Amino acid sequence: MAIKSGNSGRKVGITDDMIIKMYNEKIPLKEMENITGLSGRGIRYVLNKNGIDTSKGSSRKRKHKVNEDFFKTWTHEMAWILGMFITDGCVSRNQSIYFSQKDPRILEIIAKYMETTSIIRKPTSTSSSSTLIINSKEIKQDLANMGIRENKSLVVPFPKVPEKYLPSFVRGVVDGDGHVSDTSYAVIVTSGSKQFADDLLNVFKLWELRSYIRMQQSQKSGNQFYRVVVTGRESTSKLSRIIYKDCSDTCVVYKRVRMEQHVTGKLTKRTKETYGFQMDVEIFQEIRRLAQQENLYISELFENGMINLLKDSPVISKVKRTRKRCNISINLHLLQKIKEFADSNEIFIGQVVEECVNYINLKELTGPMSDIENCKKIN
Repeated sequence: MAIKSGNSGRKVGITDDMIIKMYNEKIPLKEMENITGLSGRGIRYVLNKNGIDTSKGSSRKRKHKVNEDFFKTWTHEMAWILGMFITDGCVSRNQSIYFSQKDPRILEIIAKYMETTSIIRKPTSTSSSSTLIINSKEIKQDLANMGIRENKSLVVPFPKVPEKYLPSFVRGVVDGDGHVSDTSYAVIVTSGSKQFADDLLNVFKLWELRSYIRMQQSQKSGNQFYRVVVTGRESTSKLSRIIYKDCSDTCVVYKRVRMEQHVTGKLTKRTKETYGFQMDVEIFQEIRRLAQQENLYISELFENGMINLLKDSPVISKVKRTRKRCNISINLHLLQKIKEFADSNEIFIGQVVEECVNYINLKELTGPMSDIENCKKIN
């Protein structure tokens, strides 16, 4: 057959016979596109024109191996990965599913248990996370059978998980889209699906954990989302014992460390979003009791008081007090305003924090959605 001259993007020297040979040798389509200069559609046109049946193309040998029956049999590892995927995975429009994590170790564990040789893609200029892409029509269908489809975030159901594997599944949910506080006894899972949030709360209630749901609204999309909260030392400690009972290497390490701190009661680890102030410990404990009573976060109460204090701009006299160090978390922008206020009054920032307690307005927090509720909650 004559050599083509590169029409329609085909590289010079690439003949129909070469394309047919590459296809018969099971060379992946993407690689064929790079070699020939043709698009996938152009390659299929050449093959069909020469009488090559491409209808069974999906049955060609896959480039990367994977256990396509992985989600057919319940194990603790499968339950954990399913929990991770439901909360932090993605179903594409083609035959792929995606896992994205900032810690590539988690993706390596997932790849190991799913027996896949798929390459873990490193972070790019537009993404700070590593990505594991698994191509499998069978796996995508198994997930669809559980109600896990494209654009799942707002409608994903809570799957029917056997009781034996429920703790591992919940561990995956916490690892995927949960926050474990290191400054107070709270574990928070965020979901855009009301059904999923309600069913997760039912599980926590079944385990006799102190828990509740807070509904909020996204400022960007306008969609409702739900925070399922487990609070109090006794409940967070019990949750830790339940979900890590059958854990091997299937966990996010730093979240497990924080959960174990809940068991010991030593909340000493701090994050960059936590700020320490010298303030009266009795005042802090009183605010903590009020937060528990009203099902609010400690930071919400402090931030509400700070906002109202700044509106009133009172004159605060500098006084000497014996204070024990307490850790609270507040919005960074608000922190700067409080620092400026403390400097202008020539007083300590901790004294402003103490004074703000007198400006807390519970009606603002328990009524319609406020700007404070849209801040990331740490406590």
